[in-house]
Amino acid sequence: MLNLPAPIRTRVVALAGAVSVAAAVWFTITFVVCVAGRAIFPFDLAWMESGMEAMVARLRGGESMYIEPSLTYVPFLYPPLYFVVVHAVERAVPGLLGLPALRSVSAAATVATALLVARLLRGRVAAGMSWALAALVLASYGRFGFWHDMARVDSLFVLLLVAALATFVEGRGRGSAVAAGVLGGLAILTKQPAIPIILLIGVWWRLRRRTSGGRVVLFLGVAAVTVPAGLAALGELRNPWLLFYVWTVPSTHQLEAVHLAWSLRFLAAALPVLFAACLPLRASAASDGAEVAWRDAFLITAAVMIGLRLKVGAATNFFLPLVPLGALTLAARFRRAPAALTVATAAQLLVLFYDPRPAVPTSRDWSAAFEFVRIIREIKGPVFLPQLPGYLRAAGKPPLAQITALTDLDRLRPDLLAELERRLSRGDYAAAAPEPDSAVNRAPFAETIRRHYRPAMAVAVGGPASRDGLGRVAGIYVRSSVARADAGRVTLLCATAGSGP
Repeated sequence: MLNLPAPIRTRVVALAGAVSVAAAVWFTITFVVCVAGRAIFPFDLAWMESGMEAMVARLRGGESMYIEPSLTYVPFLYPPLYFVVVHAVERAVPGLLGLPALRSVSAAATVATALLVARLLRGRVAAGMSWALAALVLASYGRFGFWHDMARVDSLFVLLLVAALATFVEGRGRGSAVAAGVLGGLAILTKQPAIPIILLIGVWWRLRRRTSGGRVVLFLGVAAVTVPAGLAALGELRNPWLLFYVWTVPSTHQLEAVHLAWSLRFLAAALPVLFAACLPLRASAASDGAEVAWRDAFLITAAVMIGLRLKVGAATNFFLPLVPLGALTLAARFRRAPAALTVATAAQLLVLFYDPRPAVPTSRDWSAAFEFVRIIREIKGPVFLPQLPGYLRAAGKPPLAQITALTDLDRLRPDLLAELERRLSRGDYAAAAPEPDSAVNRAPFAETIRRHYRPAMAVAVGGPASRDGLGRVAGIYVRSSVARADAGRVTLLCATAGSGP
């Protein structure tokens, strides 16, 4: 672009600027509309949401989230801070309970991350460009599977991690190092990947003499102290089950090399401009401390997350921190070349364009969800539905642990899965709503369901927003002995569904 004739270069930059501003406005409005349409949906939009809700429900009842696992409750493998924040929001806003509260915290953290990026860039780039770069956080919503406002820990983790690194990179003196350490410790209390990221960045900056050794020691030391202090404040420091879930269980997860190729393809397709900004610096720019510091933070975080993404069960959410860190890297790289920054920002925003319609539950999703609750409620007896236990709670059925949390323990507590299979075999459940064949065939109880239950009815799934919710239900399967003894009831179920499986 720099070799273009001046008039053409001016037009290209002007067009890129207009595209950047228009895209930033579009992505901001789209994100707000999607969040508003999703926050109030009372059922699972993703496969982990009702399991997350169950953890907050224990806080609501004054109980610890970390207890001995059972078939009725197993927590996910995350530290407690996100759930504590959600519980605090529920107490502050009594009408906001359950999934809407969890999603609201995630959405607010995403917006706060975008505002933080814009604040850090204020005065360094043009006003419109600062928001265009910050809007990359919102623009990545579709490419990352609409994770930003889900009932998950990731958005709060991203906010705290970026805030910690920004305070350390942009600050001066010991006070900023202490503040960065506190934020880093809170990030660790939200999600474990903060540990290697903060440790490696601190050590690398010291080795490369990006900052003084005293600031690095304070940063890492305060982060290390904040974690046990926070756990003590929450009354969990001496709870052995906390360590079991957040450390012992994740260490049993296998690594799969095939995930490396997937990660590299995803990052190349989703964030190509941000990675291009990390290419070797010219000698004239090499002395720019902020530029090099943000590049280091971006690349170290990318390396850590690519490595952790090799673990079974990891997903695109591991790469969420790269978007705000990449936006800051891009701005630092081209801060002396505003024309190049404008074109690069426009290109990255265009790469991230997505169709927002699948994100928002439609009337079909709402009606299908409430119809499913009605069907589950009318079945006489307990129902086996571990992939979406929130529907069991809504229907007043006995609780079940979320199946992913339960299978996380397959190496440490195989007795739990064995007991689940025994209960299915002996008829403790009147009906089962397993996952579709592509998923249920990988579960240890799949053959048991096929042997002891028979299909009774299909389940309406709704629209695209249900693909990770009701889309995980293959249909209603009733106990074979019940079907023979009460054929009229099974016929009624089939008639209610409107079609057989």
